[in-house]
Formats: sequence, structure tokens, C-alpha cells
Amino acid sequence: MPPPSLTRFVGLYASFPVEEDERKTEFLNGLLGLEGNTKFRRMETGLLLGKVRWLPFNQAKFPEVMRRLSSGEFDWLQLHTLRTLEITGPEWTEAFERPESVYIIWKSSTVNREGEKKTPREERFGDSGRVLVHYPIVRFDIDSESAFQARLMGYLHRAFVEQGLHYAFVNEGLWNYPIDMFGRDYRYDDTCERVPLLAFATDLHTYSYFSKERARGVFWANFLNPFHVERLGGVDRIVREFPRETVRDLGSGRFLLTAGPSPRTEDVHAVERYQRLREFLAPILLETPTQIEAEYPSQPPPDYPKDPWALKRILDRDIAKAKRAADDWTL
Repeated sequence: MPPPSLTRFVGLYASFPVEEDERKTEFLNGLLGLEGNTKFRRMETGLLLGKVRWLPFNQAKFPEVMRRLSSGEFDWLQLHTLRTLEITGPEWTEAFERPESVYIIWKSSTVNREGEKKTPREERFGDSGRVLVHYPIVRFDIDSESAFQARLMGYLHRAFVEQGLHYAFVNEGLWNYPIDMFGRDYRYDDTCERVPLLAFATDLHTYSYFSKERARGVFWANFLNPFHVERLGGVDRIVREFPRETVRDLGSGRFLLTAGPSPRTEDVHAVERYQRLREFLAPILLETPTQIEAEYPSQPPPDYPKDPWALKRILDRDIAKAKRAADDWTL
């Protein structure tokens, strides 16, 4: 067992295309619907380039938050069942041993620099949103499907196709709160050659940008879009290479590959299954920041000024515009 300061959980990550008039909030609504009587206590919401605020969760006002997320007035939401995030690592660990705890992060911003062209990477990949959810480990059984897992996976099977998500995965998580919240996810680096664990840290925001074509790593449940499937050799190769119980054809050229009956495992053969899957997924894996920069070097838009002071004025203008739009919002 990990030391008390390390929190075990099961995490969900999903990336999805967003546009000015389409923020995929129906997907978030579906995830919230799985929570039943879960009582959220705090939320942080607003516009990332403008103003975000921590507020007590208010069920009566929450529909207005969802409306603003849907319209693009807001692009950020955090929900959690704790009274405050200003707690110690052991307190966070203790909270996530209770089945009613949950932590959700939602981001659905778009790039819109008025009168300026997009970068080559932006043109290729478009705008992507993301959602991260930390579920208590006790909602999942070891090497068998729990009732909550069945509901969650059933919803993801439908939503991945119906809502046209780019990519999604479910895996066991492990983090040292708050140290592992930020920066590179060294949990995955340390375990990817065995049974991988993930801290579900903030670097997933960077990877979400490329999820239209690439996968962050190998995980217990890997939801693949048609581009992924084609790059892996097509439907026939997937069906030929893996046992029927680990492959699910979701329709519309989309597939789910799993590494066992549950994200929690004590099976002595688990390492072999995960590593076989990792080898198969290698053509689409994007596992390190170095790999990102090597394959997709960052370039400015073709019309960006070379003068750094002119560039600063553009950035200051965009931030000031967003702040003016968000300065006085109330619920």
C-alpha cells in the first residue's frame, strides 16, 4: 500500500473538439448525472483569460453556470466535494477513501485572436476542450466490474460516439497532493513499463491539444477515434490482434481497447497485457513533452510581428479584452 500522503483514485480524462458555438457541455451534464445524490461543496468557474472565482456550490444557481459554459461566456469549471482545497495530503487521501468524494475539472476555451491568423498547429488540430475526473478508488472493484464502473463505461461508450469526442481514457491514479497537481506527470514516466499509473496532472492540458491524432499513453481503457484506428492499421488489425473481451467496436469507426476487467488489478499477468497494448498503440503514443516538440514544433502565426514589444502589446490587448468581459459577472 502507498504511504498515507499518496492518494489512490480512478481517473477519467476526455478530450473533445470545441468551437465558439459548441462547447460539448452535454458531455459534462452526462457525467454529473452519474453522480446521483453527490453533494458538491465548492466550485471555481469563470473565464480563464478573464476572471475565475471560487464560490460555495449552489444547486439553484448551477444551471446558470452550465448555460454560461455552453454559450462560451465561461470556459472553466472545477467542482469538488471538499469544503476547501487548502488541506493536507493525508486529509485529501482520507477524503478519497469515501465513495461520495469526487473532483472534476472542465476546460472548453477557444483560440480567438481578433484579426490574426492561427498558428500551423492550431490550423491542424483546431480547438480542444478537456475534462478530468477523480473518482474514489472504492467505487471500483479489484479485477471485476463494479456497479459504478458499469454505469460509467456504459455512458462513455455512448457519448464517445454520439458527441464526437477526440479521445478518452480511464486508469488508476496516484498522486501526492498538492505536489503532483502541477507540471509533468512523473507517475506515468515511472510506471509506463509496468502497469501504468497517472497523477492526472496539469500536463494533460498540453496533450489534449494533440488528441485528435495522438494518445497520451497506454491505460486500462483507451477510447480511439477513426484517425487513431487508421494509423494503427485499421479495424481488421485491431480485431485480429486482440481477444474479443478486450476489444469493443463502438461504431462509426471508433473502438475501445481495455487491459482487463477493471482499472484496479492484482493479476500477475497484468504487466504483460499492458505492455502488449502499449506496443500495439506505439504509432499514436505521445508520451513525453520532448516528443511533442520534436514532432510538432511550435511556430507563431505567419502574421505575428517579430518585434517582441509589438507581440507583448497584442497579448496585453487580448488579456485586457477578456478581463473587461468578465470583470463584473455575478450569479
